[in-house]
Amino acid sequence: DPDFESWKNRDIADLIKTLHVDRKVIFNLITNLSDKELNRIGLHKKYGKLSVTDWTEFFLLHEAHHIFTIFQLVNDADTYNL
Repeated sequence: DPDFESWKNRDIADLIKTLHVDRKVIFNLITNLSDKELNRIGLHKKYGKLSVTDWTEFFLLHEAHHIFTIFQLVNDADTYNL
């Protein structure tokens, strides 16, 4: 990710604020789509045809994986007093 370094160097409070703002934008976008729009199809390189609903679920699952990884890293840091 070419933007990783700039994100890595941002203040935690700023990251959390950005996360909340972005979440509101995504939530408002998705919850205001019609059934027809939610059923539109996009192609995923590996998983094939996905509706907007499928993409949303995929996004949430992907994000949950990242959150789980963060919890693991924090736990490991606590274990080793890092």
